[in-house]
Amino acid sequence: PELCLSGRVAPNNNSLALDTSNTHEDMTVWPEFHNGVAAGLRLPSKSNSISAFRLSRSWIIYNKTANNDGNSAENQTAHSHGGFLMALGLQGHLSVLSM
Repeated sequence: PELCLSGRVAPNNNSLALDTSNTHEDMTVWPEFHNGVAAGLRLPSKSNSISAFRLSRSWIIYNKTANNDGNSAENQTAHSHGGFLMALGLQGHLSVLSM
């Protein structure tokens, strides 16, 4: 999911958005990575015997980001995907990649 940089302020429930125009472009690297980890941890773990959810080797290999050409949006996607892969590893799904 896209990283949300806005929030609501009590008591009037006003919306407040973070202005990133004066920040370094790498400001969102770690938040994007952690957002990817959070998305991956939503999936059931491989050791969950109740779930029949299994990721195949081909799904993990072919569902990856495109090559980076320096585009900021693609870099954010790469950071999120890296976090997603970490979450898959934490849950034991990457064991299907071993030979």
